[in-house]
Amino acid sequence: MTASELRELRKRWGLTQEAMAKRMTIQRRAYIKLEMGDQSIRGAHVLILERVSIDIAVEMGDTSYILPRVRYIVDHLLSL
Repeated sequence: MTASELRELRKRWGLTQEAMAKRMTIQRRAYIKLEMGDQSIRGAHVLILERVSIDIAVEMGDTSYILPRVRYIVDHLLSL
C-alpha cells in the first residue's frame, strides 16, 4: 500500500487523520508520516487497516468498505 492509497482510503471511510490514527492505535504524528510517505507502510500497518476496514464495514452496514484481501475471505466464508 502506498501513502496516497492510505490517504484515499481514509477519505473514503470519512475519517480525519486523528480518527484514523486512533483506530490504528498509533499517534497522529506517526499516522501523518505514513500518509505523507515519510515512513514506510509495513505489513503490520496493513493488518491493522484490514481490521479497521471490518469495523468500518460493520458500522456502515456495507461490506464494500472491507479491504479486498479480507473481503475475498469474508465472501468465501459467507458462501459456505
